[in-house]
Amino acid sequence: SITFNCCDVANSPTMVVFRAVDYAGNTNDCMVQVNVNDKTPPVLVSCPANERVSCDWYAEFLETQLANAAAGQEQCDVLSQYFGDAEYLDNCPANIDCSVSINLDQCLEGTVRRTWIAEDGSGNTNSSQNCNQTIFVDQVSDFVVEFPEDITVECGTDVPDFGEPTIFYETCELVAVSFEDEVFTDVDSACYKIARQWTVINWCVVGDEIDQEVEEDSELAMRLANCLSIINLECDLDGDGDCDDRTFRDSWAICNLPDAAHANDITNPDTDLDDDPWDGYITYEQVIKVNDTVDPVFTDGCDIPDVCISDNTCTADFTLPTPNIDECSSFVTFAVTSDLGNGFGPFTGVIPGQYDVRYVAMDNCNNQTACETVLNVVDCKKPTPYCKSGIIVELMDVNPPMVEVWASDLDANSFDNCPGTLQFSFSADVDDIGITFDCDDVGNNTVEMWVTDAAGNQDFCITTVTIQDNMGLCDDDDPSIAGSINTEENEGVKDVNVQLSGFGQASVMTDDDGTFSFDVEEGGDYSIIPAKDDDHLNGVTTYDLVLITKHILGVQLLDSPYKMIAADANNSKTITTFDLVHIRKLILYIDDKFPSNTSWRFVDKYYSFPNTTNPWAEIFHEVTNYNNVDQDVLDADFIGVKIGDVNGSATPNFASEGEDRTMVGSLVFNVEDQRLDAGETYTVDFKATDFDVQGYQFTMNFDQNAVEFVGIAPAVATAENFGLALLEEGVITASWNDDDVSLAGDQVIFSLEFKATEDVKLSDAISVNSRYTVAEAYNTNGELLDVELAFNGNTVAAAFELYQNTPNPFSKQTIVGFTLPEASTAKLTITDVSGKVVKILEGDFAKGYNEFKLQRNDFTSKGIMYYQLDTDTDSATKMMILID
Repeated sequence: SITFNCCDVANSPTMVVFRAVDYAGNTNDCMVQVNVNDKTPPVLVSCPANERVSCDWYAEFLETQLANAAAGQEQCDVLSQYFGDAEYLDNCPANIDCSVSINLDQCLEGTVRRTWIAEDGSGNTNSSQNCNQTIFVDQVSDFVVEFPEDITVECGTDVPDFGEPTIFYETCELVAVSFEDEVFTDVDSACYKIARQWTVINWCVVGDEIDQEVEEDSELAMRLANCLSIINLECDLDGDGDCDDRTFRDSWAICNLPDAAHANDITNPDTDLDDDPWDGYITYEQVIKVNDTVDPVFTDGCDIPDVCISDNTCTADFTLPTPNIDECSSFVTFAVTSDLGNGFGPFTGVIPGQYDVRYVAMDNCNNQTACETVLNVVDCKKPTPYCKSGIIVELMDVNPPMVEVWASDLDANSFDNCPGTLQFSFSADVDDIGITFDCDDVGNNTVEMWVTDAAGNQDFCITTVTIQDNMGLCDDDDPSIAGSINTEENEGVKDVNVQLSGFGQASVMTDDDGTFSFDVEEGGDYSIIPAKDDDHLNGVTTYDLVLITKHILGVQLLDSPYKMIAADANNSKTITTFDLVHIRKLILYIDDKFPSNTSWRFVDKYYSFPNTTNPWAEIFHEVTNYNNVDQDVLDADFIGVKIGDVNGSATPNFASEGEDRTMVGSLVFNVEDQRLDAGETYTVDFKATDFDVQGYQFTMNFDQNAVEFVGIAPAVATAENFGLALLEEGVITASWNDDDVSLAGDQVIFSLEFKATEDVKLSDAISVNSRYTVAEAYNTNGELLDVELAFNGNTVAAAFELYQNTPNPFSKQTIVGFTLPEASTAKLTITDVSGKVVKILEGDFAKGYNEFKLQRNDFTSKGIMYYQLDTDTDSATKMMILID
């Protein structure tokens, strides 16, 4: 026979050889594989019982040891020396794993849990044989407090030590100490008395109500009552050698002394239904009598920092500071008198200047000290400089030719927050008020215009002084390069930035007529490069999409290379549907500029296109070059092309009236009016009868307080025909065109989905106007139509509306748009912030959208202004800002 043991389990399987031997000694062997298994799990013999300890015991014997031991077995061994260990029995050696879980709060209350799991070498284990021990750690509120004794002090300028509570045995407590003082001035043998109410709170045991539930008795009272002997304690709770009436232990009252054995009492002696018998609240009143014959001392004097005005009001709002005082107590009152009035303030609307201030500090014993100072209220805000956008000055016919320019000549209504004369200079030196220019300065000169206010604050702006010698006074008699930039319709393009490069560098802006001029040095090589990249939407409408679509389809070709360049919105040197996409995004306010093109392009007027049907057959000239210039060049002319505008409706300058907006009829969208219920979603169909237009565009406003936009349902117009970039303003823009759509009868042209947020009538929630995208349509003859809504067959006329000027703020030009419900006379009145009338414009206007065009030279002032539009029946006012 063969005997197997636990070691064979680990080495299993084992090979066993059997040998057979006959009487003649002959043998034969065979081998067999023996698997030795252990299927018996370890058995728990004993598991240590749960234990309960106080937080003080835990802090003394376990806290540090557990913190220094590694998690797991090391921590388990620390606990085993006090609380025992689990014992297991198994036929084969078992591996016993012990883990420790510590769950204690900051007051050292909670549990420490040990778990033992046994597993033998064969992997046998049984969760029912696991051992769990919980060690409960109880918060014991055993702290003792000794309060300071009643005292009488002689007070000076230093605060005496009134004493403070001393806390003992706060190992696992969170003790907070505070006090409140009540002052009594009618006191025998003292100037005044302070009744100081001390409060000590142990946040580890305080109940739901933070209050006194147990009235503690002092160690002296308990000794006299002979209670402490009951639990064999001495009366000296704080160990200072006596039993006084200022020392207390939390919730210890005569003959009621809760200790660790009562740590889990829900009540008694306290009344809160919590898990401890302590209220965590001790109060005591200390009496402090004070005699004081010393006047208060202003520690650092009573100087007041300057009050700095940094806004546009030229006044200050402030409260006077409280000076620091050396005094034996905090009971000091101040009497403050000043040119501003009595008291610390607050004082409002104080103008710059010097103000006398007198402080009188008085303590509770009527000792007084006065301190006088001066408060300075100072204008600290820099003036706001506004420079003219360059000035042009001609040299004087003197010998030698020269001209003097004063810094004030460059001022464009600079202003300051405070009254006073502004000084203008060419540097921070206020005496640097003029510059003399001569022949060496002909051309553009960059200068700084400094503005200094009455308080000495300074700021500056940068501008240019262009010196011209049109009379040829200078000895070199240099030539000029000049020209004009006009549209194909021969309208001057204003505010084109014309760059001169080469032998000299300069730039000028074209005037109202589109003209420009440079004085150049004789014999030099020069290039003229015009550029303008603003107001991309100028002249761009859905009718341009109609015309470009016809060109792409070959139905009606654009009849000039300049119109073809205008149609190439994405600068791909071809005209495709991609150009339509970019232009439509601009009309719908999805984009504010052409992403791959500038607003204007400029072609050398004398450039001859080799193929007028393909302006990109070769690179057309957008720059003109002049070599060895020895005489005046007066024909450096360009043709301006407004990108996206193929029908010439752009406004190149404010003298131009642009497109004639006479309406020959209306495109009416019919809508079924209905009552919208809050919370419900509605699809609104917009129908047209005998829809026969080439295109339309408009702005739709919806009342954001009543409805919210949900989506676009497919119809003749689809999602690509709507702009949703302005939804936060309650605006949807629309642009649609098609060269081959003519629908008879009542047809759904587009459908929009809205969700009602309150009960409202549909006709009160939506409207069509020209607030952003101008409302207009185009019949088959290309004539202009108005766009209107009709609810249940009743046309709703466009309401009177005054729009915000665009751009705003503006520096050169702006447009004030408005809608009239009927043709009428309208007057636009512009005033400054003081109410002074700056400009009045009036005229007769058609029904629907109209606009006033304003430019910088219409105004003699700048800054914030108000514009009011009046008709016989309506009036509206808005604000605009003019900057330089």
